[in-house]
Amino acid sequence: MTRRRLVALVAALALGAGIAGCGIPADTDVKVDGPGPPPLAGTAGGDDAEPPGAKDTTVPGEFVHNFLLAPAGEAGTTAVYDRVNGYLAPGRHRSKPPGEVKIMVVRPTQLIPEDVQGGPNGIQVKVPVLPVGVLDADGTIAPPPAGAPTSYTFTLIRVARDDPSRADATQLAIENPPPGLVMSTEALSNYYQARSVYFWSADGAALVPEQRYLPRTVPAERRATEVAGWLNDGPADWLRPAAQPLPDGLRLTGNVAESDDVLSINISATTGGDAQEGQLRQLETQLAWSMRDLGASQFQLRLRNSSRPPVLADERRRLFPLYALDGHEQRFCVYNGQIRALSGAPAEQPPPAVPVRPEQNRGIDSAGVLRVGAGVAVAVVTGTAGRYRLATGLGPGQVELKHTSQSTYASMSRPVWLKGPDPAHPLGLVVAAGRLYRFGVDGRLTAVPVPATSGAVTAVAAALDGRRLAVIVGGAVSVVPLTVDGAALTLGDARQVPSSLSSPTALDWVGENDLVVAGTRAGQSGTIDQISIDGAVSIGQLLTAGAPVTRMTAYPENPLSSSLVSRYMYEVNGQGWANRFSNNVRIPAGDVVGDAIAGAVPRAPFFLY
Repeated sequence: MTRRRLVALVAALALGAGIAGCGIPADTDVKVDGPGPPPLAGTAGGDDAEPPGAKDTTVPGEFVHNFLLAPAGEAGTTAVYDRVNGYLAPGRHRSKPPGEVKIMVVRPTQLIPEDVQGGPNGIQVKVPVLPVGVLDADGTIAPPPAGAPTSYTFTLIRVARDDPSRADATQLAIENPPPGLVMSTEALSNYYQARSVYFWSADGAALVPEQRYLPRTVPAERRATEVAGWLNDGPADWLRPAAQPLPDGLRLTGNVAESDDVLSINISATTGGDAQEGQLRQLETQLAWSMRDLGASQFQLRLRNSSRPPVLADERRRLFPLYALDGHEQRFCVYNGQIRALSGAPAEQPPPAVPVRPEQNRGIDSAGVLRVGAGVAVAVVTGTAGRYRLATGLGPGQVELKHTSQSTYASMSRPVWLKGPDPAHPLGLVVAAGRLYRFGVDGRLTAVPVPATSGAVTAVAAALDGRRLAVIVGGAVSVVPLTVDGAALTLGDARQVPSSLSSPTALDWVGENDLVVAGTRAGQSGTIDQISIDGAVSIGQLLTAGAPVTRMTAYPENPLSSSLVSRYMYEVNGQGWANRFSNNVRIPAGDVVGDAIAGAVPRAPFFLY
């Protein structure tokens, strides 16, 4: 499901249908604020849509709103600076600074500012904002600088129009513009397209996605060249511990040309023959995924005036899939201390088999499972009242839980398995008593520090690539790069995710670059948002009327498979809930496969995929 389809579906269903169930209000607080989808492949030229100009309104709130749209476009171009300068009072005009242009991205808490006051020195318009980050020339959003403003107050004056013949001879202008360029997330949504590019993991075993933003005004014939430039630049600084740039001596050069549905990509290489062949094949796979949806069905590398055989992009993506996904997702829950399957999977699929031996399927608080070849890796949390322990197993069919952690803990989160590393030696993560631990099938827990954070760890989730984590530490959501070396895991510095939610309680990955997060907004706990990991996109999903969400699990949207049942599930007050086609509903006891138990309710839901 593309981002635009998701946004449209969220908005349409929230407006057209109430959300049924105890504890869920009939009206859902939906806020959509994020980048739209890429344009249709094969369109000629760029998108001609431009932000409004300063002369389009004389309403102070709308004028400031439009000013925060004005910097959108190809950074540093004359058109962008002319448009921005059109909003500024004489003597306040800006010129392009030396070097790369950086744009401060903020999310106003009001789409049209309403805090407008008149005075002898002009009109004051105050705009409270959430600092999101700095949009760089390479299309990445870097974290916001320390101490970034959380509000802007603009002083508007009236100046003479260029055309004095108009009835309104004056227009508004900003007397005190902020330093540099400041742009709203709405501008990012309307005038940029979000694209994923892929870099090989530090161990060379997986491709790791990274979200970039491309101005819609970039012509179609130049978009592949822009993507090639992003690959040359390498991954963003925060991701570099987990992902590697192109090999030394290997560069994509010149413009990418398209002829007869084939992209021609020039490269230069200074590496040796044997190593070069392997590197070139890896580069071709990287390009097949990074240039997806650009229209051409084939591409060809040209090296020293000679060409490698054309690569069929679809075939290369089929031979080298991004993620180890096998068939449809299957849903489970904990029901009266047992793992039970949930019905409602696609009609052609029989109810999934419980992956734990019957005699061990009891006293379970939560569980995490992972397909590993023809078998399944299972991790369960057992115990109650501050005596929680982890048990693990690996095998085909119904798995025997052979190993348990040596110690018990006052609290323990639902365990999660990493989906990307060596399938022969699966690794997982769990939060126990405020600390993050890794584990293998031996059940042994080893503490893993989370750099650049402080405070207790309360939740963890793993991306499909297995090289990025999302964590809640010290009451804040962060994403963390991850490197894998055998059974060892090393985390890089955490990057905090800007969000209007406070006191987050649960989260999971709901897309390649998106999280679903539960927290508090305006004093209402249990609010659920979908947030991009750079904070630029925020889609309000649900308000649970003050009841905290204690667990979250998701089936991430990805290029290989779309969820057909529930994009995410969660627990509130010991009751499982499911998001079905953007409608949040209580999981009924009738969905639990097997014999009913009086008084039992499905809780701690999770996916197997």
